[in-house]
Amino acid sequence: MTRVTAAAAAIAIAIGAGAAAPRSVRAATVQQTHSVTKTYQTTFQLDSGRSVAFAGGILRLTLSKEGYINGDYNPPGTGALIPVVGGRNGADVWFDIGTATRTTHVTGTLQGDSIFGYAVEPDGSQYRFSATPPAAGG
Repeated sequence: MTRVTAAAAAIAIAIGAGAAAPRSVRAATVQQTHSVTKTYQTTFQLDSGRSVAFAGGILRLTLSKEGYINGDYNPPGTGALIPVVGGRNGADVWFDIGTATRTTHVTGTLQGDSIFGYAVEPDGSQYRFSATPPAAGG
């Protein structure tokens, strides 16, 4: 449990430092008819080496009909709200969690109500990433 908390805190600190990023990035193609705001429970798991997956971060995204993604990420065990900006083209999504000086870049695919893909840190560390709807009552 300590390794899980330490890993979550390290990512939270890494993506939370620095100046504010622009609030939106335009996607190439629009394929939805209205904006939708969704809340997700996130999981990051280091893609190589020995690691423990950690979960608990809350990701709130608004996917606009124009293809923008805006929102915030609340790392587990913190009160921080870290900006999220990105875009969407059909089922393909990409977004940055963090600021102009330190971001975690996520690329993935919408699959039903979930997002599955990869997150990459500036140091090159790569994580399997998932964002799923919170459990009922959670």
